[in-house]
Formats: sequence, structure tokens, C-alpha cells
Amino acid sequence: DNPGPLPCRNLWLGNIGPTVTEDDLRSMFAPYGAIEKVKLISDKKCAFINFMVMEDAVNARTHMNGHPLAGQLLKINYGKDTGPPRPPGGGGGGGRFGGPPRA
Repeated sequence: DNPGPLPCRNLWLGNIGPTVTEDDLRSMFAPYGAIEKVKLISDKKCAFINFMVMEDAVNARTHMNGHPLAGQLLKINYGKDTGPPRPPGGGGGGGRFGGPPRA
């Protein structure tokens, strides 16, 4: 038996109708907890929602799987675990680019 993907913070949503926007998904799933990121892939009729906390993702999947959205019934499963949430504010920096060429 394959139990399917293990619970994680990242939800895969399938059966997304063509009129659905990232804002629609964010407002629909926000009641379940803080969302780190929403990515809609319209041409594949799917989306990914990353919650800040795994328990919120589990709760959202439990309550929203099979829920109607824009005339379609949502299919929700766990995506790939993306590790801990990134701290707000981006990050980056470091490295040196664009200076004068070295002699």
C-alpha cells in the first residue's frame, strides 16, 4: 500500500477552473492559517499553497478537499516538503558583482 505523500506545509490543488486567481485561493485558504506563498499554474489547472505551519496545511486539506470552487471540485494533496518557512524580508545579499574588472 502506498499511503501517498506525507503531510507537509505545501498543498497541491488540482481541478482549478480557468477563472480562479491567486487572490481567490489566498482568501479561501487564509482562514486555516498564515500562508507563505500561493502559486497558480493555470495551464495545468493546478496550484500550490505553502502554509507557514504544517498543522494548518493538514487542517486546510481535511476541510477543503472536494470543496466546490468555480464549478469544479477541488482535489487537494500534499506537495513536496519545502522545508522550514523562509524568514520575511527576503534575504540574499552577499557576493560581489558588477565592480570594475580586475587587472
